Amino acid sequence: MGLPYTGHHGGHLLFGQNDWYLYFMMGDGGGAGDPQNFVQNKKSLLGKVMRFNIDNIPSQEEITRLSLWGNYSIPKDNPYTEDDGLLPETWALGLRNPCRCSFDSERSLYFICGDIGQNEYEEVNLITKDRNYGWRIYEGNSIFTPQETLGGNTSSDSINAIFPVMGYNHSEVNANQGSASITGGYFYRSKTDPCMYGRLEGVT
Repeated sequence: MGLPYTGHHGGHLLFGQNDWYLYFMMGDGGGAGDPQNFVQNKKSLLGKVMRFNIDNIPSQEEITRLSLWGNYSIPKDNPYTEDDGLLPETWALGLRNPCRCSFDSERSLYFICGDIGQNEYEEVNLITKDRNYGWRIYEGNSIFTPQETLGGNTSSDSINAIFPVMGYNHSEVNANQGSASITGGYFYRSKTDPCMYGRLEGVT
């Protein structure tokens, strides 16, 4: 993938609740503020949620035609079929460093991911196909100004950013010591505590 720095490699793997495709969450590759603007670059896999079919071994022709870097095929409804700017593996983009994601066992379309913030905000996103979650244009729902723009800028007007469904601002948690990075959790589906049923747990 051409990892530029030593951090923000995301790396969570899980299988879809209904489709059983493999989902792979990748961070922006590190560096303060994604200086190369990899996340908003559709020709990079950094800062993306990827989706693979690992049960179908691709032909050499397909590997060459789609420039695949692994032994997998591409699901036929991945967004690249509607947006030829995207790499075939991409399912969604705009994440900084997604940390632990999960599907709701009762609502298969509810796919949540914790995304670690830069300076101000830790967030949880509801991930859906072909959506842009805003990094590095936004941190949370606020405009983010990077220190370096070696890879150019992306205008906020050029994307339709999807904002977090929940999260917290660092200063609101602990202004003196700073805030811990967020870790995504699970929808509670046990009946031991009826008051928690359907709630999202374990996200701090």
